[in-house]
Amino acid sequence: RKELESWLRSRSVDRGLAEPARIVLMIGEGMSVTEISARLQVSRPTVYKWQQRYEQEGVDGLHDHPRSGRPTKLTEAKKV
Repeated sequence: RKELESWLRSRSVDRGLAEPARIVLMIGEGMSVTEISARLQVSRPTVYKWQQRYEQEGVDGLHDHPRSGRPTKLTEAKKV
């Protein structure tokens, strides 16, 4: 709990970690999946996904997993 709360206070933590941290903390406070999805404006499957990953992997499960597919390639022309 302390680690997740520190993520929310930190400005250096990736935004992608803040949402899962909020979801897990709200679940810990006893909020329902429907309440959490409405309050954070995310889908119920998103809430279930982060709940399940936290239960299975702990805090490490809240980091995004690598995605399948070919990675994008940026050329110098596209960067500018």
